[in-house]
Parts: sequence; C-alpha cells; structure tokens
Amino acid sequence: MVLAAARWLAGLNALYEVVVGALSLAAPRAAGAVYRLAPADLSDTALALTRIVGGLMVAHGLALALFARDPAKVPSLAPVLLVGAAANLLAAVVPCAVGELAWSQLAGSLTFQGLLVLTLAAYSVRPRPETGL
Repeated sequence: MVLAAARWLAGLNALYEVVVGALSLAAPRAAGAVYRLAPADLSDTALALTRIVGGLMVAHGLALALFARDPAKVPSLAPVLLVGAAANLLAAVVPCAVGELAWSQLAGSLTFQGLLVLTLAAYSVRPRPETGL
C-alpha cells in the first residue's frame, strides 16, 4: 500500500512539475498566474528566476516520473527524491511563514509535497527482503 501511494503521488507530482515547469520556461508570466501572482509584480529578474525554477521543476518531475514508473529500477532514487521533496516543501513553507506569500497561494503545492514527503519517507524506511548481497 505504501508503494502504491508513493508511486501515485510521485506520478501526480511529476505531471504537475513537468507541466508547470515547462510553462515557467516558456511563459513565466502565465506560470505566475498558477500561484496567483499579479503580472505587474513580476520584474525581469523575477521572470528570469521563474524560468530557472521551471527548469529545475522539469528535472525533478522527470526523476519523479522515473520513480513512479518503476521504483525498483533505481533503488537509491527514493531517498534522493525524499530529500528533494522535503527541500521543495521547506522552500514553499518559508516564504509563507515570513509573509512573502499567502498560504493559499501555495496550498496545493504544500499539500502534494507534504504527502509526497510522507509517502517517500514511509517507502524509504520500509522493511526490505534480504537480497543476499
């Protein structure tokens, strides 16, 4: 059950991160609308940073897709994705906690990342059968 939940959440997160990441690369102002940012609030620097973050989102989304497809193929991927998802969660919590963004702007992202962290943690610490190595 933990594996199914981890794969399902990784797949949903992969889809979200690849789509929003690609949107961030191609049309950063439109990507800002996903997070309810006013176009006037996006300076040239903010647009450039949005594109950079978009590239990172696409890369992370592809890694999540690899895990969702076949977690056993790269066993060390789950702990790496766990650290990445935890970092993403922290990166979303901090701006909300200090008042830079409203919690409602990142509610969906926080929910999915939080659930992904929990399921990847449960998957990473689950008992594994002996492999004889």
